[in-house]
Amino acid sequence: MSSAAALGEGKKVIFRSPAAASRIEQGVQFVLSAGRAAEVLIVGASADAAAHIARTAAASVGAVFGWHRFTLARLAGALAARALGERELTPVGPLPLEATCARIVHRLGASGLGRFASIADRPGLPRALGRTLDELRMAGLSPDQVPDQDVARLLAAYESELAAGSLVDRAEVLRLATLAVTTGDRTDVVGNPLLLLDVPVRNERERELCAALAWRASRLLMTVPTGDERTLRLSAFDGVEIVDDTRDERTALARLQKGLFSATAEPGSTEQDVVILSAPGESRECVEIARLLQREAEHGVPFDRMAVLLRSPLTYRAHLEEALRRASIPAHFARGTIRPDPAGRAFLALLACAADGLSARRFAEYLSLGEVADATVEGNPPPPAAESERWFPPDEELVPDAMVRAA
Repeated sequence: MSSAAALGEGKKVIFRSPAAASRIEQGVQFVLSAGRAAEVLIVGASADAAAHIARTAAASVGAVFGWHRFTLARLAGALAARALGERELTPVGPLPLEATCARIVHRLGASGLGRFASIADRPGLPRALGRTLDELRMAGLSPDQVPDQDVARLLAAYESELAAGSLVDRAEVLRLATLAVTTGDRTDVVGNPLLLLDVPVRNERERELCAALAWRASRLLMTVPTGDERTLRLSAFDGVEIVDDTRDERTALARLQKGLFSATAEPGSTEQDVVILSAPGESRECVEIARLLQREAEHGVPFDRMAVLLRSPLTYRAHLEEALRRASIPAHFARGTIRPDPAGRAFLALLACAADGLSARRFAEYLSLGEVADATVEGNPPPPAAESERWFPPDEELVPDAMVRAA
């Protein structure tokens, strides 16, 4: 079955692909197929992911209306809001729950902690206890379903403490949200086409909510990265078909994407479109990056057609800047200069003066702060910054469009 069939009317499909570009493309096509004015529920692994899908789809058709963007946790909070208000319950985060566990440890004392009594005075017990109880509740287990009696006693005390304080944790929020979906309480949100974009499903509570949303949705597209077998196993909803990406996987990059998280590796090839290197530290790694750039330049690739994507720009920037300088490779950095350029700030101040009707007041205030660069010994303006630094980063949302125009 081709991946294009995943967008058919009334279809409920899980689209599995190793390439993020393919999953995003399917998500965009799914949203557009619903219509510019139709309500669509977009649930992303992060808020930025959901917003990126909406922006990308809207850019191709202009104005749109009725697209709801959520993360799974935020959607659960919105769905459970009515039940929480009616019952006068307050959702709390990890820190209050850790304090609740500390109160339980103090209240039960050595006699009620069982085998944990020997570490009752250790500061790490409440935090570890909070993580354990959170996992049990996210798995949907009650105290009588936990075989360990000491842990079951602590879980019962934890639930009693939450009830006494009218508090709820994320497991209860997910349960109430699932209940709201299954009972038809929130028909304004659920029941529309649903896109679950790379949403990880890690436990029973998240599975129940996703299954309820999928059951109520008129159409469903859930994208899953290849290798995320846990999400795929928990997302085996009734009536949902799994569709694999049919793109060409003969290149080294495609094989790397497919087998990156696989338990078994496929045989390699002599193709050089993917090169994997290892270096002892960020400095040596940046040196290897500079060597790769020089190698590509020897093959005829211009420097302005190369890009370096960094996982941690703050950690790598200084090392990469030094390596490129030693290799005589001209470069600019997408996050701009580390220090503000005084000449640029003075120019912006002059523009502000012009916008104020050529008033000298603002510029005089700017000069009083000593922000203008010092003149040379001869009294002339300071020399301009290096050409590689004459760049200002565009708005984050405009970066993809700027890259397309520069291509």
